[in-house]
Amino acid sequence: MWKYITQQINIKTAVFIITMSIMSSSCVAQKELSSPDQIAASFFKSYEQHGFDAAIENISLYTEAEMRNSMPSLRDTLSKIIDLVGKSFLGSEVLFKKDVSASLSYHSYIIKYPLAPLRLTFIFYKPSDKWRVINFSLDGDMTSEMQQLGRIYYLK
Repeated sequence: MWKYITQQINIKTAVFIITMSIMSSSCVAQKELSSPDQIAASFFKSYEQHGFDAAIENISLYTEAEMRNSMPSLRDTLSKIIDLVGKSFLGSEVLFKKDVSASLSYHSYIIKYPLAPLRLTFIFYKPSDKWRVINFSLDGDMTSEMQQLGRIYYLK
């Protein structure tokens, strides 16, 4: 069952990531929050209070117009991924955060669902004075990464 879910997620994830990677650093946010942490917190608050569609709409405020125009198809793709792991949002946890520089930040979260977790990743960019989302991805293929953690050479 897990292998089937992973295969289905991988196919849908590839389509989603390719589409999301079209974003560029020239986007203009319609709504301003002062940090990547605040933008991510706003996403999760929208998700918890109003559902997935509202959270996607929320994050689109920090992307360029091209991305916002493709939101309906992206929302459909992500909804299919979420259907595979159970629709009930059970919360999120920080997996990893890294400020690569003063203007680039990487945030990765685990989103908990009844059947399996998904990984949500944001890449934030601050070209001048406002943070933008330049990449947003959702995937469920963490099994191989988790298995690598258990390899003997990592257990030192």
